[in-house]
Amino acid sequence: MSAPAVARALPQDRSRGRKLRRKWLLTVVGYVVALLFFFPILWMLMTAFKTEAAAFTLPPHFFFRPTLASFGEALSRGNYLHYAANSLASSLVSTALGVLLAVPAAYAMAFYPTRGTDGTLLWMISTKFIPAVGVLIPIFLIYKDLSLLDNIWGLILVYTAMNLPIMVWMIYSYFKEIPTEMHEAAQL
Repeated sequence: MSAPAVARALPQDRSRGRKLRRKWLLTVVGYVVALLFFFPILWMLMTAFKTEAAAFTLPPHFFFRPTLASFGEALSRGNYLHYAANSLASSLVSTALGVLLAVPAAYAMAFYPTRGTDGTLLWMISTKFIPAVGVLIPIFLIYKDLSLLDNIWGLILVYTAMNLPIMVWMIYSYFKEIPTEMHEAAQL
């Protein structure tokens, strides 16, 4: 290989080496940042499997004997299972109610649009821009008058109302992806 050819190859090798070092540096920085973000979650999981005394030791211990005693204590202290069942029931019922309301609305807007369909969809999605604090007092006053405070049905109603615009929007988008030929064939 001649001397000019070697001279031309050296800058490319240096450039390639710099790109490789930069790529490795960005990878290492990415892992460090990911570790910093993940560390609180890791710490929470580790603390869950420590005894109460071990959780508050100073300096903290990274290596310990895991135990499920804290979970047993949490389940026995209050009526945790009752509250978990309430949460599960309210979320399942509100999801089912939301789907029952959203599917016909989205179907009608997707396959039988009117002049107001786009405006209705825009209005529905714009309700998600309202801060929850902005509607908290009116909802509280209405629920107080209807005796829905401390009632699972009131919670189901709020969850359904909060999620219905997103449900309609997502199901509408799904229905719009269905080819019109397939819809016409299904009508036969």
